[in-house]
Amino acid sequence: MTVPVTIRIPGQPCPFCPRDYVISFYLPAAFQATQPEPTNSLIFVREQPEMKVFVRRFTGYADGETWKTEAGQLYTSLLRAGITDSMMDQTMMFSAGYDSPFHLFNRRNEVWIAARNVPH
Repeated sequence: MTVPVTIRIPGQPCPFCPRDYVISFYLPAAFQATQPEPTNSLIFVREQPEMKVFVRRFTGYADGETWKTEAGQLYTSLLRAGITDSMMDQTMMFSAGYDSPFHLFNRRNEVWIAARNVPH
């Protein structure tokens, strides 16, 4: 398994609206030329364009509520730091996991909010 494993979590326009999550695995450069072609139309290979993200790191096993809580804490800390709503892409967030499911202690997780209109 490669890391991080990221999950793109779209915003939810209504409580009953379906969400399309995208789970991504990093493919090291050494394997990109010989990558297998997916046989399922729901699985695809794509290059992720470079992006800047705001990150909050935390530990433990994370479930859906944990991700929401951590994203909320990241959002609050960004506002306190002077980052405005216009500098964040609030249509989605990302979860990033760095550990195998069998790694029980000191797990590394991150929640990402994509940056936009942020001066360098």
